[in-house]
Amino acid sequence: MSDDTGSNPNTLGQDSQATPAEGQNRRDLLKAAVVGSAAVAAVAGAATAGLALTGKNPVNPLNRIFSVTEFSPGAPCAICTTGTNPDNFVDETTFNGNQSMFLWIRFLNVPAGSYTIDVSPTIQPSTASSCPTSTPFQYQSPHNAVTQWELPAGNRACHPAKLSDLPSGTSTDALPASFTLASTEDLLVQVHLQFCASTKQTYTVTGSLNQGATVIMSCSNEITIS
Repeated sequence: MSDDTGSNPNTLGQDSQATPAEGQNRRDLLKAAVVGSAAVAAVAGAATAGLALTGKNPVNPLNRIFSVTEFSPGAPCAICTTGTNPDNFVDETTFNGNQSMFLWIRFLNVPAGSYTIDVSPTIQPSTASSCPTSTPFQYQSPHNAVTQWELPAGNRACHPAKLSDLPSGTSTDALPASFTLASTEDLLVQVHLQFCASTKQTYTVTGSLNQGATVIMSCSNEITIS
């Protein structure tokens, strides 16, 4: 039977015809490969640690799509609901069927570029007389139901304590809200809506930051109608 030493792992790097100099060269190459791999790993680790120390989270469509129901001020995406008192915005997740509410969607440290912010399920127009459970909310009024802000990049909560904490925003009648940024900024959207379906239950609303048809970031919040 023939002996195929090329398939034997114990013969790796050995050659009965190789000269001592060639053997030394192979060992040098293997050492260089190990050192190079360690250097790449060290650089990658340092870069990751640097981002963690600075608190900067670059927008990445591959790893910024997630769904959560509670947010720290530093979460890159946040969505929440409050009452409509402009002097005292308080987090609320439960509303009766007759209350209107503010839905807030906030994204931190968004780089320069063109974006839209939208929600799902789709919000029905205020003129809808009733809504199916698949789209249970409608805009509270036909005009200026959506207000949007471009704010200095920072570490802000999902919503302000009161409306006067914000500069003047830009109002539109419906989502999506469109933004064109020349530099990194925070984006905030307020939507005035109300319940319009007949089934009182808990519904999930998802806010998303988009570039064209690509979802860059998304997050979700539950709203209970009692």
